[in-house]
Amino acid sequence: MKKGNTLIELILYIAIVSGIAMTSVMFVTDLVKGRVKSVLEENVAHNARLASRRLNYELRQATSITSATATDICLVSPTVGRNPTRIYLSSGRLYLGWGGSCASPTVTYPLTSSDVTITSLAFNDSSVGASHQLDYSFKVSGNNTVGRQEWIYDTTASGSASLR
Repeated sequence: MKKGNTLIELILYIAIVSGIAMTSVMFVTDLVKGRVKSVLEENVAHNARLASRRLNYELRQATSITSATATDICLVSPTVGRNPTRIYLSSGRLYLGWGGSCASPTVTYPLTSSDVTITSLAFNDSSVGASHQLDYSFKVSGNNTVGRQEWIYDTTASGSASLR
């Protein structure tokens, strides 16, 4: 009666177990990478959607434009405590401020999270006659702290709103 395994059987067993282990590790690694990319894309889309909705709301509430530059707009609000309302880009984040003056609002808060960077904010007055129409666009990019090429994602959000 033969006891034990031959060297060839042992090598085959180790090769099969190693192959299964390597496949499992690669599968889990791909799952983690896919989740990171998915979270990044979701953050970018969420920030773009939220900022666009708030921009539309603020523009529709405004009665007129006090001043506008490429990255900053100051609006006249019918609500006394929110007059003037300022929307501006600073350090890669979109901010909303009101009260005080256009140069230094008394209340300021970011419209976008620190997980994304906003670039290319642009306001365009497309008013015709008495109708005040304002178009806007901005680019939202995910902050890729790791520097991996597959984790780079950005989108451009744009819209327009009529002032009161």
